[in-house]
Amino acid sequence: MRTYTADLFGGHADGYKLVSARCKQQMTKSAWADLATQAHHQYGSQTATGIHIDQQSGDLARVSYGAGHIPQFNRKSQPWARESGTWRWDACPSSN
Repeated sequence: MRTYTADLFGGHADGYKLVSARCKQQMTKSAWADLATQAHHQYGSQTATGIHIDQQSGDLARVSYGAGHIPQFNRKSQPWARESGTWRWDACPSSN
């Protein structure tokens, strides 16, 4: 979460590497880079705060955390998936 949040709000396109394979099917690298650029311009650099692992089962976890002190970015039980040993953001809409 720390690196993902820093990359997103830092406007770093390479943060896309921390998006799960499932979410990459729904979001291109270009779209993520645009989102990161927008987040950086609107909110500036932010760090993950108040990280709490709510649940973990194998390679899946639910995590609550914030981004700096911006209330609308407080996440509760957000899904993350461990792929190839790295935790990746998995909060994209279900593909069902």
